[in-house]
Amino acid sequence: MFKASGNDGSSSDTSVVTDSETEGKTGYYPRYKVILHNDDKTSMQCVVDILMCFFNKEFAAARELMMDVHEKGFGLAGVYPKEQAEFRIEQSVSYARTGGFPLQLSLEPE
Repeated sequence: MFKASGNDGSSSDTSVVTDSETEGKTGYYPRYKVILHNDDKTSMQCVVDILMCFFNKEFAAARELMMDVHEKGFGLAGVYPKEQAEFRIEQSVSYARTGGFPLQLSLEPE
């Protein structure tokens, strides 16, 4: 909260509403899982690069998740608000396509 002074020297209270205050009043922001799917064409290095660049994974965690996806057929890349999840998918797919890879990711509610 801050005070705003008028031209006459008087002050009036004005309040600043933060996201956390608004969130509590309007409910929560739904989060979505970004699922990475295995395929026989996308290189392991491409998947590791994507996980590090667009999902902020450290090398060891990215490699472990890539191997998990390779063995199980899918894996959880991360959980984000919908717009952020969609943006990360878009970035990942675009990066994969520039390398000629058919990488697939999907989105599902948490």
